[in-house]
Amino acid sequence: MKEEDKFKEALSKVISLETTDTRIIERIIKKYRYFPFFNYPQFLREIGLSHNEANELILSNGYKNFTEMQSKMTEVILEQLSAIEKQSIDEDQLSDEEITRIIRDLAELEINNINHMISSFSIENINRLVKDLSTSPEIIIIANRISVPIATYASNILNRIGINVKTITSADTCSFDTIPNYDRSSLVLAIGFWRYPKDTLKLMNYFKRKNFKIVAITDNKESPLSHLAEYSLFVRGASLIYTDSFTNVLILLNTITIALYEADKRKVLKRLYEFEDTAKNLDYYF
Repeated sequence: MKEEDKFKEALSKVISLETTDTRIIERIIKKYRYFPFFNYPQFLREIGLSHNEANELILSNGYKNFTEMQSKMTEVILEQLSAIEKQSIDEDQLSDEEITRIIRDLAELEINNINHMISSFSIENINRLVKDLSTSPEIIIIANRISVPIATYASNILNRIGINVKTITSADTCSFDTIPNYDRSSLVLAIGFWRYPKDTLKLMNYFKRKNFKIVAITDNKESPLSHLAEYSLFVRGASLIYTDSFTNVLILLNTITIALYEADKRKVLKRLYEFEDTAKNLDYYF
């Protein structure tokens, strides 16, 4: 019996295969390896359900909410994966088919992420951020956990074209020492995605009390970062299991940087030439 057929048999312990739409069952089976890691919005998106359809599925199968159904389904999935692991315990590596499946699943998710961004981004807010970055004396980027590499990249590309950027991240143990020195007219750019680190929110609350202007880059309108920001830019980053996707946020940052160049080519080119000249004099690059 194929792996997916075995899981379908196991799935009958969790939901009724007779009364549930076969298309929903097929989608769940296709995504079952990742189901334990879905939050509710991801579940709706990946299984292709509306909120009402998801409620009907959950309630008709005797569950109070998505969390309860996910918990029971996770038990079944772990049992199934444990059985598969016992069968393949002597195998040293994944098959070509399994590696190909992972690559295809990730690529499909990234394409969906990008298409969603193209159809939903706010030109108005991108223009607002470009203007704010151009006119603020200093940019303070707040990021924690998985968002730290994004902050590092943003700081790198913005500093390179003459925008004064400081970062406060979980990777820097001395950043709190400099907080009292920040110019009150600085722009605070907060970056954070589900599960929204509390340290980021605490810092945003601090800067909000001090009347700093705050802009958020986050994943949706319900994000707690969005509630603390003057305005937000939303980027979806669905990925697989415990991994994270940087594709959309990097596209957004590159879009903003190129827009800054288009807005003032002479100034940006001058800074880029100065950067290259400095790197040459310091014999920095190979």
